[in-house]
Amino acid sequence: MSHELRTPLNAILGFAQLLDHNPRAPLNDKQKRQVNQIEKSGHHLLSLINDVLDLAKIESGQLALSVEAISLNSVFDDACSTMEANASAVGITLNCMPLDTDLRVRADYTRTKQILLNLLSNAIKYNVANGRVDILAKHQENVIKISVSDTGPGVQTDRLSELFEPFNRLDAEETHVEGTGIGLSITRELVQRMHGEIGVDSPPGHGATFWFTLPISTAPAADHPRISGHQRLAKIANPKTLLYIEDNPANQRLMEDIVDAMQGVTLRTASTAEIGLQMMHYAVPNVVLMDLNLPGMDGYDALSYLRNNSSYRDVRVIALSANALPNDKKNGLNAGFDAYLIKPIDIRQFTDTLNPLLGAPIRQEP
Repeated sequence: MSHELRTPLNAILGFAQLLDHNPRAPLNDKQKRQVNQIEKSGHHLLSLINDVLDLAKIESGQLALSVEAISLNSVFDDACSTMEANASAVGITLNCMPLDTDLRVRADYTRTKQILLNLLSNAIKYNVANGRVDILAKHQENVIKISVSDTGPGVQTDRLSELFEPFNRLDAEETHVEGTGIGLSITRELVQRMHGEIGVDSPPGHGATFWFTLPISTAPAADHPRISGHQRLAKIANPKTLLYIEDNPANQRLMEDIVDAMQGVTLRTASTAEIGLQMMHYAVPNVVLMDLNLPGMDGYDALSYLRNNSSYRDVRVIALSANALPNDKKNGLNAGFDAYLIKPIDIRQFTDTLNPLLGAPIRQEP
């Protein structure tokens, strides 16, 4: 389901990004506004898909967590950096000061960030003009209590119990605020599965404070490098070759346009893994970009062939797939992919991943 829903969005959001950032044919103001609306609506649809799939995973007991010691300073900085532009765009001040001490909790880093993003997003959406959002953390016995407070109108006391019900938006569907009404339900499930508690305090007319707890940890924090989404498209100085193995024609055309905007990169395209491997027999590319759900030999089989063949063992291989569950990425990296990217493609993240691999040495066929 994730794969089928994400695949068409890859073309929609990918081409929208290209139109918006094409220096050869810049858009006029009206066209730019229209393309930005496509991007905005596409990302909103993607967030809805993610929420529905998360809820389905939770309800079916398929949600996998990687619980370890994580630094709250790191996850706070990551989440606040992500939401900073959203808050600024609507005139909301986001106060996310560094913690005085390096507080660590036992939790899943990605899911803890997801919890914070859900709470911060709601605090921004349901605030007032020129409002404020504060995020705090306090040590309480064996747990850390994290709170997100806003200066909005708050929630009626007699409706607080409805907040965490799936698809219940407390009549917000009659306003301009977008949403599905399942974000808080997912947030509650994530907190509880990491052995925490969640709640809300909302004095009438004085905003709302959503809080949750996580078990404290004394172990060293695991390293979670962040990927910046604000780096500019890098230029390639020397000719490099990228082989893209993808059976979807729309995705092939999208990659052609993406690579066309990059200097010095040559793109070759194959619709099946078998064709791609045959092409490599005659010319070894610098990097292979591989879809996983291919007709005939799939992406994992093709990767196994490359890794077990001395002529191609050192070729860099990137997975680009609509299989977007956390275990999908983990399994892909464990299988030997040099990177695992998810559709819909983020062009800046793609180029940030591709450029270093294009310059890496490979073993040429004798």
